[in-house]
Amino acid sequence: NSKGIAYGETKSFVTHTYAMPVLGATSASAVSYTSATLSGSITSAGDLAVTSRGFVYGTTPNPTTANTKVAVGAGVGSFTTNLTTLSNGTTYYVRSFAQNSKDVVYSTETTFTTPAYGLATVGTTTVSNISFTSATVAASITADGGQTVTERGFVYATTPNPTTTNSKITVGSGTGSFNSELKNLEPSTLYYVLAYAI
Repeated sequence: NSKGIAYGETKSFVTHTYAMPVLGATSASAVSYTSATLSGSITSAGDLAVTSRGFVYGTTPNPTTANTKVAVGAGVGSFTTNLTTLSNGTTYYVRSFAQNSKDVVYSTETTFTTPAYGLATVGTTTVSNISFTSATVAASITADGGQTVTERGFVYATTPNPTTTNSKITVGSGTGSFNSELKNLEPSTLYYVLAYAI
């Protein structure tokens, strides 16, 4: 009024906090040398719409959207993605994320390890149809170790443990069973033979 400004009693209040999205557990399946399938879910959007969701991953704990991010749509519900450019023999840390107009939240972390490339697995060599100067040999490649078998066959010699520096017969490539005939052998001679895979 003409004398000044008068104020009533001060009261305080707190505005509501936005409820953030609720995420389920993140899981990894079908893990191979360079790929994996990730699964996650958002069970509640909270007070604001989920505008982006997906996965974050890296080789160190607690990845965020500043690491490698794969977006998988928006909204609530379950979602999956396939990672196809991973490194073999590597441990990855993964979290799913949900983002709204205010912030981003993450699920609990899970880890998985891609297997390391290894040597092919070569089965036992069998020998049959032995004659004076020949014999039939057979074997199989049961696993490729994560990379294509580019050459396979048999090596043989008159000394134990022959290698590809001894007599060698190439029989195609890839996994599976294969056989060949050793020819021009010496009569009455002990030979050592085994299969190989490169």
